[in-house]
Amino acid sequence: MLMTGDDIRKARDSNELVIKNFDERCIQPASYDMRLGEEAITSSRRQKLNPAEKGLLTISPGDFALVTTHESIKLPTTIAGHIGLHSLYAKKGLVLL
Repeated sequence: MLMTGDDIRKARDSNELVIKNFDERCIQPASYDMRLGEEAITSSRRQKLNPAEKGLLTISPGDFALVTTHESIKLPTTIAGHIGLHSLYAKKGLVLL
């Protein structure tokens, strides 16, 4: 069963689900949208970048990037999580692995 936005709120309010740096605006009808964190590295630049400084991270064609999220999540053994990609970015050619 997928959790609805209300289910996510209830689990968070009861401390069953812990979301550090939680933002109510990130709750969607059946998910929580995690935000890009302050550390990233791309295969072409090979040095730490801070995407928060510019509010974006540019990934050149053929590059890959490792990124952190602004949130960290702690799940109990009764809840499974799934990390997905917004279709907007998939349509632009980004792949999440």
